[in-house]
Amino acid sequence: MTAGFYRKENDALLYAPNIVEGDGYVLIAQDKDTYEYPIYGWTWFDSEEEAKSLFLPPSQVIEEDIVVEERIPEE
Repeated sequence: MTAGFYRKENDALLYAPNIVEGDGYVLIAQDKDTYEYPIYGWTWFDSEEEAKSLFLPPSQVIEEDIVVEERIPEE
């Protein structure tokens, strides 16, 4: 996936690269800069990563303390 219209529906990220047709609306890629988003949940993004950064929750990183113990052999 790349540039196009994206929409989050339940747990899925929907993608339409060129056109989206719905009940009473049509979104066309060549007119993407003329729309006021979101339109029925659809928004234009230049990349999948951009869409994911808005629609998907940030991953939660749990940091753990890691102790590295170096043992020196006894002589």
